[in-house]
Amino acid sequence: MARERFLVLLLAASGFAGIAYEVLYGRLLGDRLGSQFLVNAAILLTFLAGIGIGTRIAYRLWSWLPWVEAAIGGYALLVAANIEAIDTALYRLAGAAPGAAMPVLLAGCVALLAVPATLIGVSLPVLSGYLALLRPGPVFSSSYAAYNLGAALVVLASEYWLIRIAGIRAATVMVAAVDIAVAAAVLFWFNDLRRRRPLPRIPPPSPAPAPARQGIPSPHRPLAALVMASIGSAVFQLLLIKLAECLFGPFRDTFALVLGLVFAGIAGGSYAVKRWRLGFGPLMVITSCGLTVLLCAFPLLARAYAAWHPLLPAPLAKFLFLLLAAGLPTAGFGATIPALLRRHLPEKQAAGGVAQAAGRLLFWSSLANALGFLLMVFVLHPRLDYGAILMTVILCAAASALILAPRGRSAAAALFLALAATLLGPRFWDENLLYLGHTAFDSPADLDEARNELGLPQTFKGPQDVFSILPTKSGPRFFINGYISMTLDSPWEPLVGAVAASYAPRLDRALVLGVGSGNTAGVVGQLFAHTDGVEINGVVLANLHRMRAYNFGIVQNPRVRLIHDDAIHFVKEQGPRYSLVVNTVTTPLYFSSAKLYTEDFLTAVKARLTPDGLYVTWVDSRVGDEGIQIMLRTLSRVFGQVALAWVRSSYFLLLCSDQPIAPYNGLALAREPALAAAFRSRFQIEPAWVAYCLLAPDISPLIGDPNGVANRLDYPALEFAMSRLRQRGYERFKTAVEVQQNLSAVEQRIAPYLDFDPVAFTVHAERLLGDCRFTRRWLRQATARLPDFASRRKALLRRIEPRLAAAADTADAYHKAGFRLLKAGLYREAIELFRTALAKNPRRNNTYFNIGACYEYLGEYEAALTNYRKELEVDPDDEDVAYRLGRVYVKMGRFADALPLLRQAVDQGPTGWRWYYLGRAQEGLGDRQAAHASYRRGLELAPGHARIRQALTRIGANP
Repeated sequence: MARERFLVLLLAASGFAGIAYEVLYGRLLGDRLGSQFLVNAAILLTFLAGIGIGTRIAYRLWSWLPWVEAAIGGYALLVAANIEAIDTALYRLAGAAPGAAMPVLLAGCVALLAVPATLIGVSLPVLSGYLALLRPGPVFSSSYAAYNLGAALVVLASEYWLIRIAGIRAATVMVAAVDIAVAAAVLFWFNDLRRRRPLPRIPPPSPAPAPARQGIPSPHRPLAALVMASIGSAVFQLLLIKLAECLFGPFRDTFALVLGLVFAGIAGGSYAVKRWRLGFGPLMVITSCGLTVLLCAFPLLARAYAAWHPLLPAPLAKFLFLLLAAGLPTAGFGATIPALLRRHLPEKQAAGGVAQAAGRLLFWSSLANALGFLLMVFVLHPRLDYGAILMTVILCAAASALILAPRGRSAAAALFLALAATLLGPRFWDENLLYLGHTAFDSPADLDEARNELGLPQTFKGPQDVFSILPTKSGPRFFINGYISMTLDSPWEPLVGAVAASYAPRLDRALVLGVGSGNTAGVVGQLFAHTDGVEINGVVLANLHRMRAYNFGIVQNPRVRLIHDDAIHFVKEQGPRYSLVVNTVTTPLYFSSAKLYTEDFLTAVKARLTPDGLYVTWVDSRVGDEGIQIMLRTLSRVFGQVALAWVRSSYFLLLCSDQPIAPYNGLALAREPALAAAFRSRFQIEPAWVAYCLLAPDISPLIGDPNGVANRLDYPALEFAMSRLRQRGYERFKTAVEVQQNLSAVEQRIAPYLDFDPVAFTVHAERLLGDCRFTRRWLRQATARLPDFASRRKALLRRIEPRLAAAADTADAYHKAGFRLLKAGLYREAIELFRTALAKNPRRNNTYFNIGACYEYLGEYEAALTNYRKELEVDPDDEDVAYRLGRVYVKMGRFADALPLLRQAVDQGPTGWRWYYLGRAQEGLGDRQAAHASYRRGLELAPGHARIRQALTRIGANP
C-alpha cells in the first residue's frame, strides 16, 4: 500500500514537472523571441503532438522510464543555462532567411521543444502501467487524476508563488530537480517494476461486423468519438481563455487560472468516472448540459462575478467564476479517456495493456487537440461571434455521443441539449458584455454604468485577437482583448507624439512601438522624415484606416512604414538606428507588454538608438509606488539621463538618453502648419508650448534606493510588485515629484533651445492639467519670481483662450475657454465666450449657469438670477441651481426668497457652504436659534470653515 501511494505521488510530481515546462518554456522563449502568440502556438502544437507521439511509443520505453525522466530534467537544465545562446542562434537563423523570419523562429521553437514534449508523453502511460502491477483492477482513472492534479497545482503555483520567489531561470532549475528526483525514485524504489514489462493481453479477433447503415465501423467508433470530443475540448479551452480575458483582463494570471481549471477539471472528471462508473455517453450529456447552462446563463454569471469581485480576493473571485461557468464542461471533456478505457477498452487487463491502450488514446486525443487549436485559430475565431463558437462546441459534444452510440439514450439527450442551445442561445447570450472592458466588472454599479455608456460595437477578429471600435457617450473608444483605451478623440496620445518629437535630437528617423489606434504614431509620422510603426496585432493594422479621423491619416502617409511584428523581435533584428524610439504599448499590467519594461529589452532598444537618440516610454499609475521605483531604477541603469514629462496629472512620460535631454526641436509641431492647426482646432493646445510639458529634468532624486531590484526578464520584479498592489496610484511618487519641482531647473534645460516664458509655461500647465498639485506649485514659484505675474497671466489668457476657441469654433470649445477665464476672474471676457457658445448651441449644458456665476461675482445679481433660472430650462435636474439662487438672494438681502431654496439645497446635497448660507438666511430673518443649528451642521462638515466660525461668533455662540 505504501508503494502504491508513493507511486501515485510520483505521478503527481511528474505531472507537476511536465506541465511546468509548458509554462516556463513559454516564459523563457516568449520573453526573448517576442511574439507570445508565436511562442504559445509553438509550445501548444509541439507539446500536443510530442505528448501524443510519446504516449504512442510509451510501452516500448517501459524499462527506460528513469532515464526518460532524467532526460526531461537534464534538457531543462541545458535550456535554462544556455537560453541566451539559444536566443542568439534562433535570431541568426531568422536573419539568414529575410522575409521568412517568423516561420523560421516558429520552426526553431518546434525543434527545440520536440524532444522534451515527446519524452513528457512517455511518463503517464508507463507510470500507470507500473501502478497496475501493484494494484489489481482499474488504475488509469486514478493515475490520470493524480497526474493532472499535479498539473493544475503547478500552473497556479508557478504563477502565484514559484516564479515570484525564484525567478524564471531558477524556477526551471527547481522543476528540473523534481524530474530528476522522480527518475531517482523510480530507479531505486521501483526498479523491479521497470524490469517486469508485461505483454499486453491481446483480445481475440472479433468476427467481422455485419454491414450496417452507420458510416463508422463499430471498432473505430470509440476513437472517432474521442477525436470529435477532443476537437471540441481544444476549441472550448481557447474560447474560455478569450472569455476570461474580456472579463478579467489580458493579464498573465488569467491564462494561468484557465489552465489550472482545465487540469483540475481533468482530475475531477477522472475521479468522477471512477467513483460513479460514468461512461462516455453520459459524460458528454453532462458536458453538453454545462455548456448549455453557460450559453444561457452567461449574463447572470457575469453579474454575479461583478457582485462578488469587490468582496473576495481577486484570484479567488476569478477562479470561482470559472468554476461555476466552466467546471462541468472541463471535467466532462477532461475525463473522456478514462471513460472510454473503462467502458470500451476495459482496464481489467495486464499492466502493459493499460500503458499501450492509454498511450493509443492519448496519442489520438493530443492530435485532435492540435487540430482543434488550428480550427479555432484559423477558422472559428476570425469568423464567428463567441456565442456561435460556444454553440459549435456543444455540437461537437453531441456529435461525439452520437458517433459512439447512434441509437443510445445519451446520444438522444445530447442532441436534445444541442437543439435547446440552438433555440435558446441567441435569446439569452449577450455578446456585448464582452466589449465593456474588464474594469466594468469591478462592481455591479460599474457594470450598469458601462452598459449604459456602450453603443453597438464594431468588432473585428483575427486568429487570437478581438478588436473593436466602441461608440460610447463620452466618445469612441479602442478595445482590444478586454482592454479599453481612452477616447479616440482625446488629446493625450497625440500629445505624447508631439512631446517626444520636441525632445528628439533630430527629425530624421523614428520608431514607434505599439501603433494601436495610430494617434501617437500618426503625429510622429507627420514630424519625422521617416517613421517605422510596429504593431503586433494584425487586426488592428488592418483596421487603422477606420480611425483615420483620429490618427492623422497614418495609413496614407508615405513617410510611415507600418510593420506587423512584435516589438522585441523587431528591435533585436539588425536594422537602422533611430533618433527617437517611442514605446506606446499597453500597460505592463498586461502580459503581452510586461517584457517591454525590462532591462533586457531596454538594452536592446538602446542598441537601435543613435548615440544621442531618445527613448520615450509612459508610466501607468496602476504600477503603484513600488512599481514606479522599479521602473526608474531599471531605466537609470541603462540610460545615463532620464527626465520626467507630464501629459496629465497622473500620466507621465519618461525621456531617456545618454546625452542631456532638451527640446532640440521644441518648435517642430508649430512649424508644421496642418498639424499645428489640428492641435489648435481639435485639442485647443498651443503647438509652440508642447515642450513646456517637462516636469523634472533629472529623475535621480526621485529614486528611493538606487541599489534596489531592477526589472529583468529572468526576474520580472515589476510584474511581481504589481501583483502585490492593493491600491491603485503612486501618491508617494507624486509627492516626491512635487517636492522636486523647480521652475529654474526646467528653464535651464529649455531656454538654450526655446524662448522660455514662465507665464506661458504655467498657463499651458493650467490648461491641460487643471487645478492639481503640480500646477499649484508652478503658480507659486512663478508668482514669487515675477512681481507682475498675475497681470501678465490675465493678459495672456485674454489673448490665448478666444484664439484657441475660435480655432475649434464649437460650442464646447467656447464654453471651456469661458470657464477658464471665469476661474481666472476675467468675468466680462468669460461672458462673451459663453454667449458665443450659446449661439452655437442654445442648449449647451451649464453655460447659462456659468454666465450666472460671472454676473454673481460681478455683483450684478438680477442678471445672475435670470441666467441661473435659464439653466433650469436647459437642465431641470441641475441640483446646484437652487443653492446658487438662494445664495444670490442672501447677497441681495432677500432672505425670505432664499430660505426655501437653501433648504432644498441642503436636502439635495449638504455641504459646509450650503449650511452656511442657510444659516445666513435664517439669521437675516431673525431666527438665531435655527441659524445657530445650521452653522453647527456646516462646521461638522467643514471644520476649517472660517466664515462659519465668524458667523457663530457674530451671533454670540462659541464656535
